[in-house]
Amino acid sequence: MRALLSVADKTGIVPLATTLAELGWELVATPGTAAPLRDHGLHVVSTADCFGAPRMLDGRVKTLHPLLFAALLARGDRAGHAAELEAGGVVPIDLYAGNFYPFPGRNPGQDTLDSIDIGGPAMMRAAAKNHPWVVPLIDDADYPEVAGLLRDAGGHPSGVGAERRRALAVKVFRTLSGLDTRIAAELAARGALSR
Repeated sequence: MRALLSVADKTGIVPLATTLAELGWELVATPGTAAPLRDHGLHVVSTADCFGAPRMLDGRVKTLHPLLFAALLARGDRAGHAAELEAGGVVPIDLYAGNFYPFPGRNPGQDTLDSIDIGGPAMMRAAAKNHPWVVPLIDDADYPEVAGLLRDAGGHPSGVGAERRRALAVKVFRTLSGLDTRIAAELAARGALSR
């Protein structure tokens, strides 16, 4: 099993990752998330090493890579998907825990456009769309319950049942809708895009 971890708010991520590692999961993380996990002695594979997605454009592009999205969007009930992943050397992702840096940004002089996260919400949308095969975690309050369900199932992702996955996906889309509403309101209030 493989988990993708990419969080701006690190609350609860170390205990979740520790549980996953104890259950035999492989941990894949973006650089900012990998660092504190490694500081706690966890083995983490970087997204760049895993998917060949180097950081580009001052960090504006870190995770927007077709192999990463293939790993998130592959359906577990389609043999053709499994064959395509295998041919590309891609291991599917079974759980994605992610959250995003705040909008508008924390820094007073920060460009409004630069505080709009693209990769994180895109990955979370993909995980939520594919929730029958990927556990989407956008709220750290859900980490302990999901970790417990996985522990009870011997580490198998099926421990997070269909109804719980659906509820997690609903939370994702509600959260993303709220984020998009805040972005639209902020940009409209400013009257023009700052540069």
